[in-house]
Amino acid sequence: MDLFAKSYLLPLLSGITLLFIILSTIQIIVGKRQKGEKGILLYVIQSKAWIFTTILIASTSLITYFVSLTIPRQPNARDPISPTDSSNHRIVTYPIDLNIDGQQLRINEEEFQKTVKKLLDPTLTKRFDTGAKITRSQIRGLANEFGLLSETATNPHLGYLDGDIAYWSEQKLSFERLALEFSARRIVLDAAERTGVIILDQSQLSWHAEKVMGNLLKEEKQYENKRTTPK
Repeated sequence: MDLFAKSYLLPLLSGITLLFIILSTIQIIVGKRQKGEKGILLYVIQSKAWIFTTILIASTSLITYFVSLTIPRQPNARDPISPTDSSNHRIVTYPIDLNIDGQQLRINEEEFQKTVKKLLDPTLTKRFDTGAKITRSQIRGLANEFGLLSETATNPHLGYLDGDIAYWSEQKLSFERLALEFSARRIVLDAAERTGVIILDQSQLSWHAEKVMGNLLKEEKQYENKRTTPK
């Protein structure tokens, strides 16, 4: 199910339900007046309109509920990512195991360290972090740095296209946050390639990349501390 369907399906079902409730209510009121009933409750009980309305509401509610179970919360690109855990300790535990549609995806420490080194590469910051708003061309270049424009053997459908670059351009993120988003996706894609795990679409990739961003920040901080601590 793509992002458009996920965004609009639930409001659409709710709107249809509300429309039929309104139409059924009008039918009840008009019918009451036509039959000259003294009480609207008596007419509702005697008519078949309430049966139709009840069935409609119940079935629509069930459909809405089961559809909502298949829609994970989509991470907001502007959500803050905390580099610490609840106890304010910088603790990174490996390996990290993710479950993608019943497939176990294991991410190793080495995969994190490799990406953190790229994040801390001063030449990367020099080329893309100009202090101004990052352009679409720079976004494409940064995505290429993390290999997101290329197709993988296991998940070739996740290679970035023009629409994906346009999406990130619309988010208006800083260089640091964009690099973090791309890094997390690279880590998940590398682990999926190594383990043969199939990822459905960009939305599912985003969902699981969000789960590793916190650890990525912790690992980045630890790496920086090692570099700056006098020997």
